[in-house]
Amino acid sequence: MKILVGIIILAIVVYAAILIYQQYLLRQIKALVDSQSEIDPAAIQADIAGVKTMSLTGKTLEQVNQLDTDYSDLTENRLPRLTAQLEEARQQAKQYHLFQAAANKNKAAASLRVARQVVKQLGENVDQLQKN
Repeated sequence: MKILVGIIILAIVVYAAILIYQQYLLRQIKALVDSQSEIDPAAIQADIAGVKTMSLTGKTLEQVNQLDTDYSDLTENRLPRLTAQLEEARQQAKQYHLFQAAANKNKAAASLRVARQVVKQLGENVDQLQKN
């Protein structure tokens, strides 16, 4: 009888730990979603459009074209992929696939860092072109 009670208590503790970890993952995923929403591609696009209106030739024109390409990559590839990774992680966490959800959350966090770096680099490049 004591063994049965011990097994039941152990099962309750394990289940509670799983629920706590699930909620922890979901909070982290929500924080990543909130951070992603802070990335404003429209502002970058407006800056790039402003630079395009300048009379450009040679290397400067190539730099603006590269900015446009990098912006397109950000909006068409990186951000949608990040959104998909976050949604997949959220679904996996809700379905108790916690290890897969944690792995996808970590991939999404890395993708978010890269997207932020791209945004920062685009902003710096636009500023540099505007100064010239």
